[in-house]
Amino acid sequence: DPYVYITLDGSDSQRTATVTGSSNPEWNETLTFEGVESPASKVMSIRIYDDDWGRDDKIGECTFDLGKLVATGEPQEFERIVDDGVFTDATLKFVVQTDGSWGNPEGGVGTLNVFVKQCTGLDDA
Repeated sequence: DPYVYITLDGSDSQRTATVTGSSNPEWNETLTFEGVESPASKVMSIRIYDDDWGRDDKIGECTFDLGKLVATGEPQEFERIVDDGVFTDATLKFVVQTDGSWGNPEGGVGTLNVFVKQCTGLDDA
């Protein structure tokens, strides 16, 4: 029963809904981080957990350096291997969109939208 949990330094953490009983979950959910200061200096941490009674198990995680984003308002699609957990070949697909001035936004503060699409390869989650 996986869900995605995203942390970004200086911002409140966000999570998707839980997808029940799927080894290839599709969330198709947008998580918005507003007021991100000096965004190009941040690294986003993306973790996938298995929603369990009691303590949730970490399935895997990856990091994403926001300084690698192109300064465009167009959506930028990424695939990342989600390892450092139970699985070593799970792949997370997500889309990142900014206001186009990313890295040097007006007033040094920007908004980041992360559209969490899906993950494949979670055979036993």
